[in-house]
Amino acid sequence: MPTGADVVINLIRSRRFVHRLIIGHNELRDEGCRRLFNFLCSDEGKKYDIQEISLNANGIGDECLLSVSQYLKNNKRVRELFLQNNDLRGAPSVAAVFVEALNSSRLEILSLTTNKYLSDPFIANFLPALDAPHLHELQLSAIGLTSHSGKVIAAYLSSPRCRLQVLRCNGNSLGLRGIKPIVRAIERQNYSLRNIEFYANQLQNEETDSGSTSTSEEEEGNRKITLKRNDIQTWKGCEALVKTILLRNTHLKREVNKQSVILLRYARPLLLLGQRRQNLPENTATERQTQLQSLPLELQHHILYFLAPSLSSSQRTRVFDYATSVKTLPQLLPSLYTLSRSVHVGSGNGMTCILDPSSIEFAPGETIWPVKSNHNPFKPACSVGRCMGSLNSLLCGREKERIKFLEVVGCDVFDLEPGEGARSSRELYTLSLI
Repeated sequence: MPTGADVVINLIRSRRFVHRLIIGHNELRDEGCRRLFNFLCSDEGKKYDIQEISLNANGIGDECLLSVSQYLKNNKRVRELFLQNNDLRGAPSVAAVFVEALNSSRLEILSLTTNKYLSDPFIANFLPALDAPHLHELQLSAIGLTSHSGKVIAAYLSSPRCRLQVLRCNGNSLGLRGIKPIVRAIERQNYSLRNIEFYANQLQNEETDSGSTSTSEEEEGNRKITLKRNDIQTWKGCEALVKTILLRNTHLKREVNKQSVILLRYARPLLLLGQRRQNLPENTATERQTQLQSLPLELQHHILYFLAPSLSSSQRTRVFDYATSVKTLPQLLPSLYTLSRSVHVGSGNGMTCILDPSSIEFAPGETIWPVKSNHNPFKPACSVGRCMGSLNSLLCGREKERIKFLEVVGCDVFDLEPGEGARSSRELYTLSLI
């Protein structure tokens, strides 16, 4: 009689395409998990483009985590991994293997929720070694964390290794003593988080005696980030402060994203054309130069700086390098496969956008695709409000390219200059653009 793992493997083999592996609330346990991931690591299993794996409530432990780590290592396809409600222990050697695999992958969402045996020792080994720039959401709810993990989490959130946008730590025992250093770390050095949750962390029990538990280090931290002591002594104060910080991060991110795209738009023709002229012999460079292109490169960069004053110097440098690279230019023609489909070209590079039927105005005479259309298949035709990506029903091809550009040049988040702290003049200027 085939085991549960064999049933899953046979189901995978019976399909040409498998993108999501959702097998929660079963009894795979470590042996079944090992058999499943041995298959996925084989040549036969590697042909499946699996992007999401959910193994919640399968009674799996550290042995399965090692098998998952083997599959994740250098895996560029898996984006989401859900391991909630299992029996993971997170031994130091296992945590080291797991975090090494995460760092080499492109995983974006990781859930370890309700693995109650993980607790503080796992976090102490896991977060200091975590360096996964593509990891945007981490779920650590109900894993037995106490106030001892507060400083460990704060250190990770303060590190440039952290690119998290969502952190969930509900249902633990962090208390105010554990949450206060996390809030300070976010306020001072984290600009990527857009959502953080600390509900049900035994906060109310500490509010009555929190006035006498602050250490000198905490008081010094409050002064450095211009917080009044009473603002952070209660959960409501923490919650209000966190909301303000997350609003700050959201606005800074949006402004940096916008300025980065604007900077590329003007830097591309100026710097790329200037670089091509420098590589030509003098007798062949007969095209007329503009006054701006005749200036030294340093002055050109300085003038372009005023198009994106919210970017850090390293971010602008990366945008300039991107703009001057011929390899980053979009393709001139879309693929024949793209042209043969009944979609319009989103960005001229094979990325497609599908019209959103809900955005069509069904007035008399209106049609989804006009009969008398002068549509040029080689010209981008994605318009605001007409693509399914505008309602998140399908990610717009042009939006995908924009996100990819922002990640490549590191302009997907507000970046601090070396030695620059919170509430710098550049940050305050960007916030004034609301």
